[in-house]
Parts: sequence; structure tokens; C-alpha cells
Amino acid sequence: MDSPAQATMEVFKRLHSPITKAIITCGTLCFVGASVAAPNKHAGMHTRHATHAPLVHPFVGNLESAVRRTERIPETDLPVSDAEAILKRMLHAEENVRLSGTQVTTILHHGQQVSSEQVVIRNGAKAMQILYNSPSEVSGMEIVDNGRFYFRYDPLKNTLEAGPSRIGRLRGRIRQVINSIEKHGLLVTSTGNDSVAGRTCKRIDVRPRGSTASIVRRFWVDDETGVQLGIEQYDARGRKDSSTFFTQIDLSSALPRDAFAPPKTPANVIVQSPTVGTPVPTIAAAQQMVDFALKIPAYVPPGFRFQSAGVSSFERRHLAVLRYVNGINVLSVFETPAPKQHGNEHCRQPRKGVLVGWKSDLRIILVGNLDKDELQRVIDSL
Repeated sequence: MDSPAQATMEVFKRLHSPITKAIITCGTLCFVGASVAAPNKHAGMHTRHATHAPLVHPFVGNLESAVRRTERIPETDLPVSDAEAILKRMLHAEENVRLSGTQVTTILHHGQQVSSEQVVIRNGAKAMQILYNSPSEVSGMEIVDNGRFYFRYDPLKNTLEAGPSRIGRLRGRIRQVINSIEKHGLLVTSTGNDSVAGRTCKRIDVRPRGSTASIVRRFWVDDETGVQLGIEQYDARGRKDSSTFFTQIDLSSALPRDAFAPPKTPANVIVQSPTVGTPVPTIAAAQQMVDFALKIPAYVPPGFRFQSAGVSSFERRHLAVLRYVNGINVLSVFETPAPKQHGNEHCRQPRKGVLVGWKSDLRIILVGNLDKDELQRVIDSL
């Protein structure tokens, strides 16, 4: 399921090849996925994987100052068991909450803070609507998932993407995280009280148990309802990557009856059907679906384990992905036939958390919230 900081990275259009852009969009699945989907504007390739990066523009200022009060409520530490209970309550709320509101998503890219604003309507993990207000490149873009079908209308291109619902993935992800909590695979701590969008809340930090990182995710959890009001994501060195906060939220009003109806489009809209990848439970099953020998990493960072594989297509070639998880983060290994060309023999890092390289006649793209050295160890072990 698409989520906030999971966006298409329109700002990077001139920086990456189409396949790298598309994989960046879908490669870094965030913990649970918060309350908003980001539109996927990459042409020619679609995958089932999602990430947590906002749709942004470099000339939009940092709006985060409008999100929270500058004066925080005094901090109070809670026992780990209480912090875990808050996190589980938040996860259950994500499945069932009905809300409408406005969010601001901000990421840090090359030292610049860039932002997007979107209006969100949610019916738990059953249906959602997102309407983008800014930046101008996506203003008016609308995403609707009603539990049966997924729609993405782009008024600038006059295109309507229609396909099977994706929101069910959120339910599966929530259950995975709850399972990690109950097996004590996550270290959850409370870092105090705060206020977001005029509502009091608790701040909790989450990281995989045994991780060297001091923090991986920070959540702002509503005191009254358990709803996730905000999220910050951090890289492997503890530096903030992105944030998404409600600036306004309504938890009391009934949702509009037509909130999850297909987007209203002109009669001449161009309807597109996404190329949806096929998920499979084992590497062996994925191998039977592609026409090249998959490269399996002999090394993945401590705590990561194989979760699933997937197969789709890109430019009439098979594209396979192997996914490894550690309870919070996802490491994705994308592989597709692409012979080396002069000058591209060495690995390159188009952006933080992404490493592109070649093995034999395969292009390998790693996506994960890891340092470059760790990503290099993985690609070297293939």
C-alpha cells in the first residue's frame, strides 16, 4: 500500500533513469505506513512494493513549523511494557480509525527540506482517499482505494490508473509488526508528551532489538484515540530522513458518503491499467517465473530475514525483487537483465539508501534504510 514519505520523487526526474526512479519509489517500505498514499508518476514500470517518501518539490519551503507547537509538554518516561502497549494501540487504531484531515510531509534531500501537502480521508484499513494540494506538479492529483479497486487520477496528464485494491497490504503489515512486538523483536521506548494538530499525544521511539541505531522511527500517538498523528523516519546513522504530521484532523464527523467513489474525470481521460507484479513466498518460486538466474545475497545485515519475492516486468524484461525484513525496515534486492555498458561497471549511489550495480548481465538495485557500506556488502555477496 502506498504511504506518506513513499512518493514518486518527482523532484528527482532529471537525476535517475526510469527503472531507478521507479524502484526508489517502491523500495523502502516504512514501518506500517502512515495515513497517506503518494502518487506514482513513473511511467513504464509498476511494482507491488511501496515506500515511505513524500511527493515533493525543491522550492516548497519547510512546512513542519506549522505542524506542531514549538513549546513541548514536559517529558515523562514510561516503562517499556507501557510504550509497547501504546504502539500496539496505535496499530489497532490504524486498522479501524475513521478520520479526515490535512497532512504535511517533509523530507531532507541534498541538504534541502522539501514538502508536500495532502488532504486525507481514511476508513481504517478498508478505504482511503488522498487529494494533493501542493506542490503545483501534483496539485489536484487524487488517489482512491475503496477496498475493491485502486484509482489514481492525474489531471495534468489526464490519465486515470485503475486496478485492484492495494489497501489490504496495510492490514498484513500491521499484523507483522504486532507479531514483532509480541516476540520482543522491537525495542519501544516513550520519550515524552507532545501536542500535534491541537491534540495531546505521546512520543514513542522504535527500533529493532539489537540494532546499533539509536532510533529508526518516532511516532506521535494520540492520547484519546491511539491514532498516529505524526511520524519521523531516521537513517542508519540516526539522521532524520522524513516526517509526516497532521496539521488538522477530524475524528468525530461522519465521512462523506462519496469519499471513496472513483475520481471524477473528463470524458476524454486516458485509462491505464497498471502492470502488477506477482508476489511469491519463496525464492525458488520466483526463479521459475524469470528467464535468468537469480542472484541470492550470501550476506544481509544482522536481524534481517527473507520475507517474500515478487516478479513483474520492465521494458519487456523480467524484474524480480527479493525482500528482507528486520521487524521495521525492508531491504529490497531488485534484479533485471541489463548488460554492462562502458562507464557503468562500478556501483553508484543515486541517493541515500539506494545502491545500483551489476552482476554478470544483471542490473542490481538495492533499496533499504542502510549505510552505503552495508549495501555494498550485500551487493558484493551476490
